[in-house]
Amino acid sequence: MKTFDAEVLFPPIINDTASSDTILQVSPMEQLQVECAVDSNPKAEISWLKDDTPLEMPDSLALVNDNRTLWIRRAELHDEGRYVCRAENPIGNVSRSFLVQITQPPMLDLGPSGKEEERVTVLIGGKAVLKCKLLANPAKKNESGNSVLLQWTYNNKPLESSRRSAVKVGMACNDRYLIK
Repeated sequence: MKTFDAEVLFPPIINDTASSDTILQVSPMEQLQVECAVDSNPKAEISWLKDDTPLEMPDSLALVNDNRTLWIRRAELHDEGRYVCRAENPIGNVSRSFLVQITQPPMLDLGPSGKEEERVTVLIGGKAVLKCKLLANPAKKNESGNSVLLQWTYNNKPLESSRRSAVKVGMACNDRYLIK
């Protein structure tokens, strides 16, 4: 009787379940690991691209686990972008993209005055438009992916759009509120 030892060769495969999600969010100065779970025989060479160019390795980044894991040690805005994990062996190649977004807490744009408070003078019966510009990354979303809500106050009390009082509040476009 003759015995054969067979080795099955196959191109790289990226396991979607064991890999990171394709869209990842991280706060500034936090760490993030991007997992690219590759299986192949023979072993695949794994390389990474960022925004379609070969990944440069500053001190804030590291490749570990045979290049299967990209580790961002302290996320900064310049780390944001599209990362591609590319696995290749003599039989074939495969790649997977990961979008890394750096989130920031929302901040108010104080405008040219740079002041948190501005004085607005309105004649009795006149109108004033108060503008409030919110800066956030990603735009107007909080860390949970929900829309960021602005809360307007009058005399340190929250205003509600349904509130009827001496100050009538109506909403205009682009986060502008009209006071009559």
